[in-house]
Amino acid sequence: MPELKLASSFRANFLHLNFDEFSMGLAYGWTSPILNQLQNSSQDFYLTEEECSWIASLHNVGRTIGPFVAALLVDVIGRKLLLISSCLTFLLMWLVVLFTRNVWALYAVRTVFGIAVGMHDSISNIYIAENSSPHLRGTFGSVAMAFFYGGELVAFILATYLTYDQVAITHASISFLFVMSEFWLREPVQFLLMKGRYKLAEKNFYWLNGKESQSQIRFNEIVVNVQQEKQKVSWKQLLTSKANYLSLRVVLILSFLEMFTGFEAITSFASMAFSSSDSLSQNEFTILFGFFQFISVCLSSIIIDKFNRRTLFLLSFAASAIVHAITTALYHFNQSVTPIPYFPWFIFVSITLYSIIYSMGILPIYYILRGELFPQSMKAMGNCIGVVANALVGFITTKMFLWISTRFGMQFNFLLFSIVSVLAFIYVYFEVPETKGKTLVEIQKSLEN
Repeated sequence: MPELKLASSFRANFLHLNFDEFSMGLAYGWTSPILNQLQNSSQDFYLTEEECSWIASLHNVGRTIGPFVAALLVDVIGRKLLLISSCLTFLLMWLVVLFTRNVWALYAVRTVFGIAVGMHDSISNIYIAENSSPHLRGTFGSVAMAFFYGGELVAFILATYLTYDQVAITHASISFLFVMSEFWLREPVQFLLMKGRYKLAEKNFYWLNGKESQSQIRFNEIVVNVQQEKQKVSWKQLLTSKANYLSLRVVLILSFLEMFTGFEAITSFASMAFSSSDSLSQNEFTILFGFFQFISVCLSSIIIDKFNRRTLFLLSFAASAIVHAITTALYHFNQSVTPIPYFPWFIFVSITLYSIIYSMGILPIYYILRGELFPQSMKAMGNCIGVVANALVGFITTKMFLWISTRFGMQFNFLLFSIVSVLAFIYVYFEVPETKGKTLVEIQKSLEN
């Protein structure tokens, strides 16, 4: 029964991969409530605004290094070992957080964490694209995002109600268990074929897809495709091939635009962006924020393969532009015109609406396209460039968020994010191709034409 086989494969393989996403979500979600707590702490470990901005943004410096490590090693040692090593780095971060009270140690470990994130970003979407059928790539990509946001939500909750040390111990324990689970991952068929391990490649493929006749046809297509692309392994190919150049251009521009809609900066400083109300504190608003993120990305796993990628992308960027414009107006009127009743709740709703839009549309589609657009021989190189671009913009937006809000007002951050969302809408409309329902081989043929 193909359905049972698929369900078994998903539980046994993608669940282990998604534990890595959960661990990464824990580390991302940790910054918002903890930095807010340490900036206002009366204890011996206190962080200034400048130190907070560096801790929140330095992992993006590491993310610019991680993709190059992945590009060098992904076709040498494989996807599985690199995913395990990234999860080990997440565990290392929590041990340093637990046993040190030095801001420079936090700078260092957040940078190393970023290297692991860059490796994971480059590999995980390749892993999903290679191991799932055309009609399920979107769903599996969204499920991975759901685990990430689940980890982020857990981090928001733990950091609000536990002490600094208790949070580090809990996160380290979870990460250790997840490292152990990664050893059950299956190596993708494409890598095994590249290494000449035909029998194991065939075994892994049928374990994931069943043995019906259609699976045999797909396996033969993959074998032919890998053989044809074995010689296309130079960086020059990204620019000289029409299909590769188009893929690179789309991924590079989307990497800038997606991150410049502001999600990472907003998430890193959500507790500071929200204002306390009579009923909820800043950190409790952040927990609600994380809850709606998690629910929205869970819903995206249901709808993402039912609609065209381009349509969802366009709707998401348009909605992002509108919501950011509303947030800009709220901050401006409250600070410069007249105080707005229930202002904390209005800001919470507008920022959370953006996070829902981002989680349901912008991020999962960007994540999926990065794994779909490049041919097999160019995936590591193409994703390397995409992740580096994404990380650089993430560093800029996160590092500048507090600086802009302190010197010019919080509204100017959201005005910038709104303008970029409009530019993203225009770009997607004119250039981003549709990939829904196509095999990786079919996508390459359509790009060549």
